[in-house]
Amino acid sequence: LHSPDAAWVRLPDGPVRTVSQPAVLLGGNANYYHHIMDHLSRLATLQALGVDTKDAVFIVGSQLLPFQQELLELVGIPPERWLQA
Repeated sequence: LHSPDAAWVRLPDGPVRTVSQPAVLLGGNANYYHHIMDHLSRLATLQALGVDTKDAVFIVGSQLLPFQQELLELVGIPPERWLQA
């Protein structure tokens, strides 16, 4: 992390970009179980802690599989809020 308020993210085939808005690292794993348990479970943790993510971007893997894309959309995270890294 660059600072408590920003993160450095290397985008695919692009320069480093500073993200100054709230961001949640969801990552991504090609294994269905690990994707849900290791990554999407962070959303439940944030909700339990009362963290508001309505203005956040979600940092995900650069090559999401179709099931990952579908799950993100099902939990209310549309593609325009994904930051693929």
